[in-house]
Amino acid sequence: IIAHSRQAYGALQSYQGTTSVSGQSVTAEGKTATHHTSAKILFARPGKIRAEGKDSGGNPFAYVSDGVTTAEQIASKGVWKKVENAEMAIAGATGIAQNAATTVPALLLGTNWGDPFVPEYGLEVREDDVDGHPCYVVTNSLGTATDSLMGYFWIDEKTFLLRRYVQDSDSQAQTLEIAGQSRVVPAMKLHNDERFTNERLNENIPDSTFTLPTAQ
Repeated sequence: IIAHSRQAYGALQSYQGTTSVSGQSVTAEGKTATHHTSAKILFARPGKIRAEGKDSGGNPFAYVSDGVTTAEQIASKGVWKKVENAEMAIAGATGIAQNAATTVPALLLGTNWGDPFVPEYGLEVREDDVDGHPCYVVTNSLGTATDSLMGYFWIDEKTFLLRRYVQDSDSQAQTLEIAGQSRVVPAMKLHNDERFTNERLNENIPDSTFTLPTAQ
């Protein structure tokens, strides 16, 4: 099923859609925070992509690639900056966008960063539907000494594209060495519910959509 899904995204000549993520984090002390992000994704093969939206604080973010050059506007107060490639832009948007600008672009471009299906471990399959669309639900479980991560993928039985992606993670407190300094990362439970809507497939998208803005 996952192989069919990868093939379906790889076969698309163009993609337009909206990804919305709603989630909640809970610390070991019981402090709860909610977040909501969304991104509009536009893509044309072989490597043109544009993603734009707002983070949970209402701040805009975007990145765009014309297939050769990539620029991003992420936590930069409106300033566009060139980056090495589209995969780097996807990585830069991951945290602030809670994967809204990561999951579908990674599958369309075939990048390692952001690939939701990696690693494929402990897979189980059942059936469910999303908004009336019959789906395979693939469960991916991954555990380490300090963390557990569960991924649930609702994959459309007809198109093999994602309809929904839920992540549940539970991490213990850790001490990390960052830039030569010790930093304590608190224990936290995180729940993310990602939905994929307004999809239009294989329609013509003007090249002007992927024109790069003036970037530093």
